[in-house]
Amino acid sequence: MKKTLIFITLLFTIILSSCNNEKQENTQILPDKIAQTTTKVEKPVIYTSFYPIYFLTKSLVWDEVDVINLVPAWWEPHDFEPTLKQVAEMWKSKMIILNWLGIESYEEKLLESIKNVPIVMISEQLKNLINLDNNKKVKTADLHDDEHWHDHGNIDPHTWLSPKQYRDMADILVVELEKNWFTNLDKSILQKISDLDAKYNKDLEKCKMIQLVSSHAAFWYFARDYWFRQKAIFWISPNQEPSAKDISAVITLIKNQKLKYIFSEQFVSPKFSEAIKLETWVSVLNLHPLETLSQDEESKKLDYISIMESNLWDLKTWLECSN
Repeated sequence: MKKTLIFITLLFTIILSSCNNEKQENTQILPDKIAQTTTKVEKPVIYTSFYPIYFLTKSLVWDEVDVINLVPAWWEPHDFEPTLKQVAEMWKSKMIILNWLGIESYEEKLLESIKNVPIVMISEQLKNLINLDNNKKVKTADLHDDEHWHDHGNIDPHTWLSPKQYRDMADILVVELEKNWFTNLDKSILQKISDLDAKYNKDLEKCKMIQLVSSHAAFWYFARDYWFRQKAIFWISPNQEPSAKDISAVITLIKNQKLKYIFSEQFVSPKFSEAIKLETWVSVLNLHPLETLSQDEESKKLDYISIMESNLWDLKTWLECSN
């Protein structure tokens, strides 16, 4: 009996020792396993200023880079300024991409405050910008002297609303991304924009109406590239209210040319368009300016291409175009 008790005690001691050793081995292995399963490789980050720039960048880099769009859904980019927290985060990014030409009211502050991150201003490199004072081309080189660098308020910044111009912007962005070591790009978006441009050329070639009256001066590049004329109620920013003289000039144009439609956008106050409608009996129609997307549009997976195709369909109908 005594021998039996000694044997049982010895056996229990061996089992307990074995469990302790196994436990110690597990405590040594477990942290390594956790490290292997929780280690996350952080992607490089690129900040973009608003939707058209975000769409181009995201289409080119896809999932290899985190692209962060500064302007939230349904926010007017003319009015947006980044928070101090956002600026601090931008210091840690690999690249910042702007449109330039005054769409980003904070561009000068950003250039002065962030020195260690490449800041690309795409429209700065375009060769056929429009001077709104006389609706003529302006050389971008002329904007780089001390007198004009910070004073480009007379240059139309809405470059993305012409697919032809947007394609040039895409080419510029490809060069800038590759220059900054983002080389594994998906360039299929370039052909999609070229196809969109070809569709605009074909569908808008023959239209009865060639005069566009828009709520603000956002469609000069579109008008130039696809053979239309634009008259705007507002100036560059939709926040600038027109004078009585401006409204009177629009009403006179509508009556003289017997226009049927005027075009408005999401962020523009409808009161002036409605006043003109009462005076002339035109229809007020909406064109998407693509400065931002709503949350509903995002949830429906709409993008630059699909919305510009929708704009084209509406324009063909309203302007009585035939192929």
